[in-house]
Amino acid sequence: MLGDYGEYVCIENYNLTKAPAGSDGFDATTEDGRTVQIKTNHAASSIGFREDADLMLVIYVADDGEFEELYFGDFKKVRDNSSYSARDNKQPITISKPRKL
Repeated sequence: MLGDYGEYVCIENYNLTKAPAGSDGFDATTEDGRTVQIKTNHAASSIGFREDADLMLVIYVADDGEFEELYFGDFKKVRDNSSYSARDNKQPITISKPRKL
C-alpha cells in the first residue's frame, strides 16, 4: 500500500505518466519518454530494486502522508552504488546513500 501511495504522489507531483500494467523495471515515464522507477520509504533502512530504468525517484513518506524527495536522478548511479543480493535476486542500497548521490 505504501508503494502505491508513493507512486501516486510522485506521478501527480512530478508530472509523470503511470506505466502500463505489467511494465518491467519502471513505474512511470517522463514527458520526454524516459522511464522512472519509483521507490517509497517510511521506516526501512534500505530499499531494493530489480530490473533497470532511466531514472530513479526515491521518496520518504512521513506518518502524516507528507513526503520528501531523497533522490531523483540517474538510475545507473544508484545501481552502481548498490550491492547485489543473490538470496533475494535484487540490489539493495541503504536509504542514506541516494541522499548523497
